[in-house]
Amino acid sequence: MKFHSRKIVAATATLALLGGMASTAFAAEHGPKRSGVRSGASVARAHAAHGAKKTARRVVHVAKPQRPPFKSLWIRPMGAMLEFPPAIGERATYIETSDGRVVASSARTGRPLWTRQLAAPLASKPALDSDSVYVSSLGGFVYALRQKDGTVRWQFAVGARSESSPLLVDGVLYFGAQDGSLFALDAKTGRVRWHQHVDGPIKGAPSIAAGRLVVGSYDGHVYAFDPKTGRVIWRTEGAALGQFYSSPAISGGRVYIGSTDGNIYAFALSGGRGLWSHKTAGYVYASPVIDHGTLYAGSYDGSLYALDTDTGRARWSYAVGGRISGSATVVDGIVYVATLAGGSYGIDTRSGVQLWHSPIGYYSPVAASSNAFYLVGASSLSRLHTIHP
Repeated sequence: MKFHSRKIVAATATLALLGGMASTAFAAEHGPKRSGVRSGASVARAHAAHGAKKTARRVVHVAKPQRPPFKSLWIRPMGAMLEFPPAIGERATYIETSDGRVVASSARTGRPLWTRQLAAPLASKPALDSDSVYVSSLGGFVYALRQKDGTVRWQFAVGARSESSPLLVDGVLYFGAQDGSLFALDAKTGRVRWHQHVDGPIKGAPSIAAGRLVVGSYDGHVYAFDPKTGRVIWRTEGAALGQFYSSPAISGGRVYIGSTDGNIYAFALSGGRGLWSHKTAGYVYASPVIDHGTLYAGSYDGSLYALDTDTGRARWSYAVGGRISGSATVVDGIVYVATLAGGSYGIDTRSGVQLWHSPIGYYSPVAASSNAFYLVGASSLSRLHTIHP
């Protein structure tokens, strides 16, 4: 497969107040990069064994301004690692912990509503409909829980470990597993609608658009399936392109996905033809986020990249000083990212200039809805509110 390759040119107790600009010294040390090759941190292979992919398509359109400076409305310790952001409902948030719990918290106060212990560990983001919470488990099950109290409505034995965040579309639940399986289940009953299999583990979440269900595999290929029947529509051609832990983002007739070979790839949604690739200096576990013609994705080389979605050229990059494993989130003109060195950053989407920093953060940075904004720590969840002048 031929690509137009573009090599990267670029180098707790209480949470009281979060916001404002970084100091001049801090900005000088990290700051946006537009030229030069960054050496980055060394990549730990041990971490790659478990990995840390995050969910994609996290662009939030707000009902009212949600920009720094922020104040904390509440903070809730979760008692275990949070690898993924919460699913946000109308009155509650639902988050998975590494020790196998699904925790529902009041959106207004943060107080616990219920906790359900499942087969541990959990390493995905739940899916929601009007009355259920859907969870995949590395314990080998997928669950449907009642939103009201966490009661198990049904559970499905996958036959393998699963950390693929379930995708819920039109009453059908799609997810992958580490034995290469891809399932479509009836969300109400848990019955199998269809089951496919590829040549490597599926660890990322699938995405859907224009009659194609797209997912990457550890066999180094990206696949598109018919979401109704499971028929394979296309598979990327040629040699394996690293391993795909990233979940694909789909926009404008293109599929965007990161790979452990350090590249961010673009493929044609219609037939899987390679369009361009952009090289970074580290693994790209993070799932790309697309907003107004710009792709945002972090790399294990410690930089957040803003790329032109048509060409793959870098608009800017920003070095955060630590490996980036989780997906970015775009809210109100700011792209947020967290680092495995600890901490979250808010970068202006146009200029690449840092606008905000918090010492809290690890895998995921923030989660937001049209009227709520949450900061995700390594093992805590906080709700933030904009301080209006």
